[in-house]
Amino acid sequence: MVAEGPGDDEGDGTTQAAGPSIHADHSIVIVKPGSVGDVMQGLGEARVEDVVLAALPAGLPGDCWAKAFRLAEDPDRSTWVVSPEPDPTIRLSYDQLVASRPLQEELIAWVLNHGRDPSLTRVLESLLRLSTQLIDQSKASATDLFRQLENQLKDSGRFDLVLSFANLTAHACQIVARDAYIVELEAQARTCGISWVYQRTGRLAEAEAELNRSEVLNTQVDCKRGLAFTMKCRGRLRRLLAERSDLSPLASDRLAQLQRSVDDLENARRLFREIGGSIPQIGESISLMARSIFVAGDIERASKLAREAGILLINPWSKSGLDLWLLRCEILWSLTSPEDLRRLEILDDLGKLVDGIGVGYELSEIRARALGLKARLMSDEADSKWEEPFEQALELYSTLELEHSRSELKWWRYVSNDVPDAVGTLLLSETPFVRVHAWESYRSQNEVDSMFQMNRELQGDDLKELLRPHVQAGRAAEAVASGRVF
Repeated sequence: MVAEGPGDDEGDGTTQAAGPSIHADHSIVIVKPGSVGDVMQGLGEARVEDVVLAALPAGLPGDCWAKAFRLAEDPDRSTWVVSPEPDPTIRLSYDQLVASRPLQEELIAWVLNHGRDPSLTRVLESLLRLSTQLIDQSKASATDLFRQLENQLKDSGRFDLVLSFANLTAHACQIVARDAYIVELEAQARTCGISWVYQRTGRLAEAEAELNRSEVLNTQVDCKRGLAFTMKCRGRLRRLLAERSDLSPLASDRLAQLQRSVDDLENARRLFREIGGSIPQIGESISLMARSIFVAGDIERASKLAREAGILLINPWSKSGLDLWLLRCEILWSLTSPEDLRRLEILDDLGKLVDGIGVGYELSEIRARALGLKARLMSDEADSKWEEPFEQALELYSTLELEHSRSELKWWRYVSNDVPDAVGTLLLSETPFVRVHAWESYRSQNEVDSMFQMNRELQGDDLKELLRPHVQAGRAAEAVASGRVF
């Protein structure tokens, strides 16, 4: 008798993945590459009478099963068989089998050793499902998941996976016996996982709330290292809050956020020094402080801090080194006139950065920023071909699913080109995503109606009423976009 268990390809009697088969005598066979026919043939040769057959969830490499359940490869058939005695672990139901701690550990090891493997995302998805099941059996099984997999998760480019693993770890840390280490793991998941995603998807207020929670957690257990990282991340975030007109509408709001940013980054620098933290972390805190001060308009002080950071960030191709590189280009550009030949050197420098940057999600994010900056700077020059880096930046932001960064770049172009001042002012209270969507919709409709020029002259409530349906459509589109990510 054969009964099919849960799998990714149910209904037609076949599956593309290898299938584990639990025998009545508790032995197990996994057939490669895997179809129900292959499994049945293998079982027939094994002369097993009573079999329960279940499809292996997609994305679980066969060698992870082999190591988790101490299977050996049968040289005569393309199967994995228990040899010489079955492991007691497999004396389980199918649901218990796929949610086993040994299998989780093998999949974690696989991810850590296959960071650039094309199937990484599928394995991470399976590991998330398995770990979610397993937490009911072993509450401690997910407490350090995010810590172990942070780099691989971010390099996958999947915000939903980063957020899901970070939330799972935070939840696990709340339901186990809590000591200082568990509290630190929860704080790390909130700072480097949940808040990291929210910052890159435009949910800045929620990102700040997570960092505030991390600050409380790290303070409770006197974890200065965790607190230093939280202060550094919040310092960066508060600069982003200052730069968003929908979140900091008044000049006083903007200056207050920038001062809070500088205060957080000064605290981060102090804490890293107190604990003997790495020189690059101290350098990055100073570099981020220089950027906040530059945004506030104090170019002289920003230049001084950038030079100080450069002494500590000796690797120009690291993430923090590249970020400082961009800042230096912006500072120098602000100090030069259009006739200054150093501007050509700055553009050439940006080109070298774009061409030489390494691989990885966060480095690709910096490449997109560098292309956007190059387009902005080139647009100041007569007869420059700024459109090429502009389009390249938009395309890369889209690939990275950084829709809010993409919208901010597009809005810069619209404001500098064809958005009437009155329209721009009314849209400043919306997110960059909604602004762009509303303007593109409004412009398209009015061009079709041949009323575009007339509507450019509208002001006040009349213009606000014209924009209302386009703004509402933009908000709806933003909600849909957020749903795709989360």
